[in-house]
Amino acid sequence: MKKITYLLAFIGIFSIFITGCLNPNSLENEEQMINVLKRIGDENKYEDFNKITNDKQVQKVADIIENIDWENVKVDIRPPDYKFFFQFKNSNFEAKAITYDFWVNNDKDSVELAISDESKFAHLNKSDSSKLVEILIGLNLSDLKTQFDETSKKIYSTNQGAEISWANDPTQPDNLIGEDNSVVRLRVISSSDEAKFLPENEKFYVDHPYTPIEVEVIETLSGNPLSGKMTIYVEGGNVKISEVIKQLNEGDVVKRNLSTLSDEVKNTMYISYKTDYDYKMKTGKEYAVIIAKLGNDEYAVMANGYGIFEKDAYNKQTKDVTFKNVITNKKFIF
Repeated sequence: MKKITYLLAFIGIFSIFITGCLNPNSLENEEQMINVLKRIGDENKYEDFNKITNDKQVQKVADIIENIDWENVKVDIRPPDYKFFFQFKNSNFEAKAITYDFWVNNDKDSVELAISDESKFAHLNKSDSSKLVEILIGLNLSDLKTQFDETSKKIYSTNQGAEISWANDPTQPDNLIGEDNSVVRLRVISSSDEAKFLPENEKFYVDHPYTPIEVEVIETLSGNPLSGKMTIYVEGGNVKISEVIKQLNEGDVVKRNLSTLSDEVKNTMYISYKTDYDYKMKTGKEYAVIIAKLGNDEYAVMANGYGIFEKDAYNKQTKDVTFKNVITNKKFIF
């Protein structure tokens, strides 16, 4: 297998730090991965979206970039839809990474790339665009383009949740595991594109929506036992304006400029509710999740991304599984 190349000397147990820029096509002996970031809303803010660790996929992306005929031009368009960069798998090696800006072209079946620090821009052909999207985003190009078209048409406004003053540090799982909570290993079957407001009960009431996710519980790691297929909820998501209005009093409807909207807009467009600790679990993937019972038969992920973990390592001797939080990257054994 062709490997990404860079000439390095490695002596004994000493760590060697590399200066300069990390170029994906100049590395030979050290394996790399690709980190992908996704834009949040319309602002120039990004969150971790995907990591590509498969050597063959990393090399395919490197080959595409190597063969790009870059234009020397500084672009001035909307913030990139995604960003990505190469990084050493071996943390003993460091280098300044080149960040690639990534746009979905809404008019053509293609993507556009830029290296903003170097004023370079490129419009990729359909074949390279498709390969890049499938590896980095995990979708085929037409589905990604449809997703962007629909999202841009549907979202009327974004409600960014206020910063929360936590009573206990949510990055510590023990603070999220209450008396009635469970830690489960599950597989995601499907997730909805539409959130809803859950019914109030004596234990639960919030004024923001939750998005349903269909999962299959593989095992209960701790807490109240759960099993089989079930629906769980994550805080936030997209809600029809008409449903939001039902939750507001007349004064708040006027204050939020929703009273003058047509019935068509109210019933076809959405308000997107977001937090700084959102994380979207991927269909077909397994996670360890801290789940709280909201009342009746409804369950929700505790603190969104702070309560979601990916499998990191397995100790054959102790049979312990180490999980890594999807937001903080802190590792835990449940």
